[in-house]
Amino acid sequence: MSIDVPFIKSWVPYLGHGIAFGTDADKLLLGLQQQHGDEFTILMGGKKITFLTNPHDYDTLFKQAKTLRGDALSEEVSGKAFGIQWHLFDTRLHEMTVQFDKSLRRSKLGPLTSSMHLQLEKRLQQSSSDEWQQGELFHFLAKLVFEAGGEALLGESIFDDDSLFSEFQHFDKQLPMILSGLPRWLFFRRSDQFLKKMSQKLCQPKPNQSGVMDERFAFMDSVSSDREAQGPINAGLFWAAQANTVVMAFYSVFFILRDDEARRRITQEVHESLSKVSEKTSLGTPELSLKTIDSMPLLDAALDEMLRLRTASMPIRMATENVELSLKSGKILSMKKGEYAAIFPRLTQMNSEIYEQPEHFIWDRFVGKQGPNHFNFRGEPLKYNLLPFGGGLSLCPGRHFSRNEFKVLCIVLFNAFDLELLETDLPDFDKSRLGLGALTPTSEIPFRYRRRQAVLQADK
Repeated sequence: MSIDVPFIKSWVPYLGHGIAFGTDADKLLLGLQQQHGDEFTILMGGKKITFLTNPHDYDTLFKQAKTLRGDALSEEVSGKAFGIQWHLFDTRLHEMTVQFDKSLRRSKLGPLTSSMHLQLEKRLQQSSSDEWQQGELFHFLAKLVFEAGGEALLGESIFDDDSLFSEFQHFDKQLPMILSGLPRWLFFRRSDQFLKKMSQKLCQPKPNQSGVMDERFAFMDSVSSDREAQGPINAGLFWAAQANTVVMAFYSVFFILRDDEARRRITQEVHESLSKVSEKTSLGTPELSLKTIDSMPLLDAALDEMLRLRTASMPIRMATENVELSLKSGKILSMKKGEYAAIFPRLTQMNSEIYEQPEHFIWDRFVGKQGPNHFNFRGEPLKYNLLPFGGGLSLCPGRHFSRNEFKVLCIVLFNAFDLELLETDLPDFDKSRLGLGALTPTSEIPFRYRRRQAVLQADK
């Protein structure tokens, strides 16, 4: 049976519910779901978007990969955000993403992860001692991962600029407003200067860049001879590789430190796993192979719980032709060419029917329950209960490397450092980030840290 999806009108022309979404998407979409049911349509930024809020229907959206696509919208957004001129390339965003996804397959991440680990260790050894030092946890961890992961991926010299991290943070904070379409020349001059700088830095290969970037430049050279045009695309990659990762690096450490049992059990797991490692890095620290990183199920489970709490992806698809979607309810949703459908997995991730006490960090919630069909909704197992990196064709190609970065950071810190939170209140997050991925904290957490004496003696 075909259904008529209710269109929820707004008093704001063109923007529609866009302002309410940017203010608090959780509140808006949950309220509309409770009032109008699992399917409803709203206007945002001149586009009518139908939301499917029953998680059993996510697979229906993803399976229609030929007729429901996100390419056009992604190219529009990336062009608006980074100034990418897609007409200068003999390819589309999807083909470029497929190539990048192949370069970042889990089985190929050993060298890149090892490089990130070494960069991380170098920076920690330079900035730490056996005496207590105090800092702000988000800034400390975000900058650490920003530089270590960035240099491992992109190569040398980029991170010699001390202003780069603060300029990146400024751009990232302004991104939701940039995407709103406000005049760049009037409101975003500083952000545009940052983009210009990064485009110039990244239009040519860098010394000691990763094999991932070697493959990326080779591919881009095959679809465009204009290196200046490649710069903005790599600036977009730079943002995509860093923005969500640095935020989730903070939450990875913060949530575990905040839970005494999680900290004790995961630290014990790290110690036990590293005690079996005989290989050393050039700095004398345990070598973290992919096998070693993957041998810590308690850490993995805690990271899944962190991702559940503090991510909010929003896969959007446009119908490239008229299409009918068979919903779990047995009803048929008819979409015309050019219409949009979206899902908002955070509604699932914070649903009390699926997760007991969804607002709380229950560190072992996912122990033995990673993957599909471990959680139920309306009496049936869920294939997609957790989608922190998007889904279907929009699945983030850097998801495996990002997760490795979280894990390497936790392993190194919990193995070699004493860490103490000086404030344990959970910081609120920037609600304008809902739908963009990681939810940036709006306040800092003071902490102190020092290298453990036993580790210092071993290093000597």
